[in-house]
This record gives sequence, structure tokens and C-alpha cells, in this order.
Amino acid sequence: MSTPLMKQYTRMKSQYPGTVLLFRLGDFYETFEEDARIASKVLGITLTRRGNGGASDIPLAGFPHHALENYMPKLLRAGLKVAVCEQMEDPKFARGLVKREVTEVVTPGAAFSDPLLNGAQNNYILSIALPSPICAGSGTIGIAFADITTGEFHAAEIPLSDLTQQATTLSPAEVLVQQRDREPLESLFGGNLPGVVSRLEDWIFTEEYAREILLAHFRTKTLKGFGLGEMGVGVIAAGALLHYLRENQKANLRQMNRISALNLSSYMALDQSTRRNLEIIRSSSGGDGGTLFSVLDRTGTPMGARLLRRWIDRPLRAAGPVIERLDAVSELVVSADLRTGAAGIYPRIGDLERIVARVCTHRASPREVFSLGGMLDASDELRGLFMGAGGGHGKKHARAIHPLGGLARTIRQTLADDPPQAVSQGGVIRKGVDPELDGLRDTAHGGKTWIANMQKTERERTGIASLKVGFNNVFGYYIEITNTHRDRVPAAYIRKQTLANAERYVTPELKEFEEKILNAEEKILALETRLFDALRESIAARAGDIQETAATIATLDCYCSLAGAAVDSRYVRPEVDDGDGIVIRGGRHPVIEKLLPPGESYTPNDTVLDCGEHQIQIITGPNMSGKSSYLRQTGLIVLMAQIGSFVPASSARIGIVDSIFTRVGASDNIASGESTFLVEMHEAANIVNT
Repeated sequence: MSTPLMKQYTRMKSQYPGTVLLFRLGDFYETFEEDARIASKVLGITLTRRGNGGASDIPLAGFPHHALENYMPKLLRAGLKVAVCEQMEDPKFARGLVKREVTEVVTPGAAFSDPLLNGAQNNYILSIALPSPICAGSGTIGIAFADITTGEFHAAEIPLSDLTQQATTLSPAEVLVQQRDREPLESLFGGNLPGVVSRLEDWIFTEEYAREILLAHFRTKTLKGFGLGEMGVGVIAAGALLHYLRENQKANLRQMNRISALNLSSYMALDQSTRRNLEIIRSSSGGDGGTLFSVLDRTGTPMGARLLRRWIDRPLRAAGPVIERLDAVSELVVSADLRTGAAGIYPRIGDLERIVARVCTHRASPREVFSLGGMLDASDELRGLFMGAGGGHGKKHARAIHPLGGLARTIRQTLADDPPQAVSQGGVIRKGVDPELDGLRDTAHGGKTWIANMQKTERERTGIASLKVGFNNVFGYYIEITNTHRDRVPAAYIRKQTLANAERYVTPELKEFEEKILNAEEKILALETRLFDALRESIAARAGDIQETAATIATLDCYCSLAGAAVDSRYVRPEVDDGDGIVIRGGRHPVIEKLLPPGESYTPNDTVLDCGEHQIQIITGPNMSGKSSYLRQTGLIVLMAQIGSFVPASSARIGIVDSIFTRVGASDNIASGESTFLVEMHEAANIVNT
């Protein structure tokens, strides 16, 4: 026969098949049976055994609860999904078996823990919807992707042939597919779908259900306002993604308060080969250094870094928006004081975008919420700086920063100056916020004085100078008298515990006091929890304003970053138009010139291309003469211009281009049976056919 605890575990486990269930037992997360064997192997922790009543012993492996953020990344990197089962009541106050519930299911694409996230990179989860099982490279499919830590949510309909390019751009941590589509999609990706793949039941991928769940979430009667009114498979992909997140998170996803239709025709096409050859985000060695992003990134906030990465990943294809960005960067290039002032404020704003998402999902700790108050104050300060000293574009963006000083004051007036990490630690709410709480605290904190007075009184009454009034978690409050004075114990004392050299007793007065103190502590915890939850609710009610503020600050941060790079690296503003010409005078490779040894400089080159007399350039020369660098330099300068950046040249005029393709260097793909020559032919064929 199983113990009540193991029956509780078995019931929880049956509700979350396919996950590793972390079962909270006191100060530890425990795993049992097959989960224990997996955890022991993946985490490198000891596999032991636990008694199970009359049944045979079962495998057991666990770790301290405070080490969760150290162990969770290892489980997710092993491709596992983790269900976290928490104690829903304090064991001290529980009557019978402690109540437990699964509070979240953590997957690679739906994680909030800092060790799992890169502040400079979005953590996307991608959903793919096919209208029918498709193996050929044709047909329209739906994709949706979201970053649950920031609230970003997009949907699009694209040709199936563009799927690998978009998946490469997004680099999702997790991919959702319909069960029936796993094999066709794996075939399309050469057996290597990006991220961890999660298969969902077919009924989830239906348009009727998708529209129903999206309309209910956004509380609207139509999706037209989001640009999704005419979509079919795009809506299906979005609905499946939202379903998956709601099922796993066990929390209100209020940070995901909008969805936008992504028009991919607005962005330059960059295939996987081009991204690799130009080393835009990742270097050829797989690191972050020696890339265009590393050269341009001078952002002061994580959300600014994420936005800059998205700009570089998706250069614009329209001259108007590019020129608008260039105008904003130009204002900051000539205003060193404004850049310096903003640089001093950005670090104090921090990752406003992600912390408000934690508040909305009730994950933000008291300490994090307190820090949010400082972030909002800094946001107001940045608004004042740009309103006072910024140019036209700076002031326009500053006006989009919501004044949130009132909310910051509410946070400061509600929370203690140095709140703990967890509500259960106590001391979260400031004195004077709630009279009832203050009264309960006086009762609880006055306990030490009461005990001291009782001990003094009882010593005088009994004449036993060594009499001691104490407390422990098992027996509560007690009066301890050594055996030497056993014959002097008052008749009203009730024996509670026998020790080797002493006896412990209680009195009706002491039992009444104990109940009063324990009730006060229980009420304090409940009241502080309620007041803190109410504070988080009031912040979540302003989530939309905070998110808009965060997005605006990220944009200003990007402009400052591009302006700082332009000044430091002697870049010039390019002329961008809708013509068909590319004229670069004195162009330089933005990355290589940073990597040269001291005293060496990059030799500038000119480039002239158009659709008339200069359609093709043939570059010749011996090995190591700079041919590849020249090719990459031209592609990077065009890309930089179309994200709104100044460029490394003495002058540049860039007619908007819709795609960049490269075929540079020699590489093979032996794992897929492709030689160097075959890889080169595939890349060349892709360029010609596209």
C-alpha cells in the first residue's frame, strides 16, 4: 500500500505525462521513479531510495529548492519539460497532508528564469501550421512566434519555401508542430528542426478553435484590429501557440496583450548562408564576438540590445522608414551631452520589459517589484532629458514614454525599504500601510517580552531559578525544569516531553499564548501575501503603459547605440533612396577594421553598382588579397544603411535592395552527405533561382 504522500505524487504525475515532475518536500525538490533516474543522470545528483509504506522502496533523487535556477537549465538543455509542483500552504500551519499544486510547466520556449535567458536576445517559441501535410517547397503556411518574457507576439503567412529562412532568423528555443506534420517538417529542415520540438494534438490546429481562444484572450469580437482578419493558417499557428502557453504557465498571460501581423515583405531577405558568411549576429566560430552586432551594440538596456538585434536581423526595405531612423541617429550624433546623459540613465532602467512580464504572471518577488519602482523613476528621468534637450525625433519618442512616477511612489509607499526575496520570509509590507497588519506584528513581536516576563514570574512563584521558558518547531512553547527540581513542579503544570535530565511542561496560560502567537504569524503571512498580490495587480493593470514605455526606451537606446558607434568609428550618414544604384566611396569592413593590430588600418575601397552599365563586378586577385573581405564589406554597408545606421565610408548612396545573397569561402556539410563542392553548388543555385 502506498503512503498518502506517494498517492499525492502519483496523482500529480498522471496529470503531467511527458514531464519531469519536481515535487516540493520541505526545503527540497524531489523526483521519484523514472524521473529520479533521469534527474540523477542529467543533473549528476545521487540516486537513493525511499520507503513507500507496505510497498517496495522507490528510486528518489532531489536537490535543495534554492538551487532550482542552477538545475533547471540543465534539465531544459537536455530537451526535457519540467513540471514544478509547489507546496501551496506553510507546513507549520497545514492540517494533515500539505496541499500541493503544479504551478507551471517549464519548457525551453516558455521560461522566465534568468539563467535560462540571454538579456540581449529574445527567447522565442515558434508555432508552425500547415494547411495539409506538405513535403514539396510550395504552398502557404502559417507561423506565429512569441517571447513570453516580453509579451511580443506575431503571426504571419509565408510560402513554405521561406520557412527555413524565417526559422533561422528567429532561432527559436522551442518549435510547436501538429503531430501529423512532424515528419514533413523534419524532411524540409534536413532532419534538424531548430530548438526543442513539441508535438501538439491535431484538434488544436483548427481555425475555429484558434479564433475562439485568441478572441477570448484579447477580449475582442474580431481579429481585424490586429491585422489578422483575413488570415487562415496564420491564425491557426497563433491559436496553437497561445493554447500551449496557457496550458503550461498556469497564470494569466496579461503581458501578451496584443498580437501583430508580421508583413515579411517589409524586410530584406537574408538566407542562412548570407547570415553565416556576413557574420551578422554569430561569427563563423559560433561566438558573439567579431560580428556586426558586436560592433554596433552600445546599448545600455537589455531590451535595447534585443531590439537592435532584431533591426540587424530584419533590415528595412522602404526608404521612408530608413530615412526616419537616420534622422533620429543624426540628431544624437551631434548631441554628445544627450548621449552621455542617456547613457547614465539606461542602466538604472534595466530590463523593464521582462520584469513587467514577471509581475503580470505573479512571478516577480518583493525585491524585484521594489526595484521596478526605481526603474519607473529612471524612465521618467529619461523622458525629461529628451523632452528638454532632444531634437524633433527625440521629443517625439519622449512623449510616448508614459509618466509612471505615481506608480513608482505607490510601490515605495507599500513595500519595506529592503524587502526579502520571498513573501514567506516576512517583512514585505511597510509599517503604516495596514493597521491590522501593524497590530498583528505588535502581537507577534511582543512575544519575546511576554516570554521573558512569564519566565521571571514562574521562577519567583516556584523558587526554581533554573526554570526556562522556550520554543521549538516540533513541540511549540514549553517550560523546562531539570530533574533536580522535579519535586517542586506545581500541580497545574502539564507534562509535555521527557528529556534525559529534565522535563518539559505546559500550562493553560502558555498554550493560550502559543495559539495567539501562531495565529498572529499565520495571519501576518496571509495579510502580507494579500497586500503584495494587490500591489502586483495594480502594476499589472498598467502593464500596457509600461510595455509601451519599455518599447520606446528600447528604440531610443538603439538610436543612441548607432550614434555612438558612428562617432567612435568615423561613420558617415548614407544617402538612401528608391533608386537602383549603390555608390560607396572609401568603404571599409566594419568588423575587420576593429580587429586589426594597433598601428594597422583597413584599406578603403570604392564600389559602384547599378542596373545599367555596372550590373556585375568581377573581382580577381591571389589568395589572401582581400576579395572575400571586399564582397562582405559591400553587403554589410548596404545592410547597415537599411537598418538606419551610419556606414564605414567617406560617402555612400544606397538604393534600397530587397535581398542580399553571398557565396563566399569553402565549407562542407559532411553530416548531411554534402561535400564542399556540393555545398557551393547548392548556395549558388539558391542565389540564381531566387
